[in-house]
Amino acid sequence: MALVAAAPVAPPDASARKKLSLKQKKHRCLKKAAKKRSKRARRSAARRCRRRYAARRPAARAPARRPAAPPSSSPIPSTPPPGVPLSRYVSVTSREFTLTLSRPLVGVGEVTIELRNYGEDPHDLVVERSGSSVGSWGEIGPGAVSTKKLALSTGSYKLFCSIEGHEQLGMKATLKVGG
Repeated sequence: MALVAAAPVAPPDASARKKLSLKQKKHRCLKKAAKKRSKRARRSAARRCRRRYAARRPAARAPARRPAAPPSSSPIPSTPPPGVPLSRYVSVTSREFTLTLSRPLVGVGEVTIELRNYGEDPHDLVVERSGSSVGSWGEIGPGAVSTKKLALSTGSYKLFCSIEGHEQLGMKATLKVGG
């Protein structure tokens, strides 16, 4: 049997080799990582690939910092900023034992109040000022929405669910009317 000598294979020219993009390198690395035997080894290898071939982006500039506002005694503004008209709409969201207002301050006049029941039980809403009722919504079921318009003057209004025990469990909020 005669052995035939194979011609030596020349290494490929470096200029002829195609350069891979970062994305392609990362993809190759992740494919290799997926072939690891244990789940733990696959995860750590994939983590190393992601870190090694992370997209290189220019660092984002930090936003300019505004000076901190002086601390106020009340978290709810009692008067609107000058020149800014107040909205006359507020959405009241009821869930199991919370009432959440879309805004704590509305303008004087005819205010649209929308009651949204996102809870699992029926809820209602009563709007009071100084102990007397200004408006009320009957019980609405889960997922229901009810809207009413009330004429409100400047002051503070208490909103609560009048179903037995709900107000005591936290279904109350305060709405300020001003401007």
